Amino acid sequence: MINEEKLNMILKDALSPVAPDERMNQRLKHELEGKNMKKFSMKKVVICVAACCFLLGTVSIASSGIISYTTSHSLAFGERNFSKLKKMETKAGFSVKALELFQNGYQFSDMTIDYNVDHDENGNVIREYKGIDFSYKKQGEDMLYINTQLAETAQDESEREPDVVQVIEDIEVKYNLDTYKWVPADYELTEEDKRNMEKDNYFISVGASEVSENLVSGVSWVQDGIYYHIGNVYGKTEPEVLFQMAEELIMLK
Repeated sequence: MINEEKLNMILKDALSPVAPDERMNQRLKHELEGKNMKKFSMKKVVICVAACCFLLGTVSIASSGIISYTTSHSLAFGERNFSKLKKMETKAGFSVKALELFQNGYQFSDMTIDYNVDHDENGNVIREYKGIDFSYKKQGEDMLYINTQLAETAQDESEREPDVVQVIEDIEVKYNLDTYKWVPADYELTEEDKRNMEKDNYFISVGASEVSENLVSGVSWVQDGIYYHIGNVYGKTEPEVLFQMAEELIMLK
């Protein structure tokens, strides 16, 4: 188990001060599993950083030996022109299925490259990999995000029971609706928090200025060696909406 000194060092490096941006603050959420996170004793914690183009660091105690990973997102070097997809695929090193406009009216807004690095407890780099993130907007609706990466680099979700499953072209698409509670760094867990965190769909996020909660919904699947996730980080999008969008991508030639 990583000691507190090493954990604090990783957090200090990862959570460097960056320019705030609400959209990216919501978007950059990553799971943390462990028992020695600061003052907390918990099954899982999420750390969220207000960041528009720099660094997000997350610590994760995992059987894979990966205990931390960092993700760099740069909107400044992103693309708002969908025709530049091939350019982004070249940067990422893999090709994906993507649409400029979905049948339900969600339209492409922008795309960025993720630069990810996994570390072990000694700070050694285990692997480096990239992803492509897409943003989609629709008037009167929450922004949706599509995250893609090589399936071999995606986090293992096999132990979690999805809320809803739909099979599309022999591909299992999983839907989950989660609750995220945002708390300040000095927040003391309540007994209710501890009970909630025994649930697979409840997460505590450390680093907010005040306590709040919101729902996060999404579907995920793997096709042709690529991991896809369509998500709403602002609230609940109904399963049928996300399943239909997943089907459009899966069926895309």
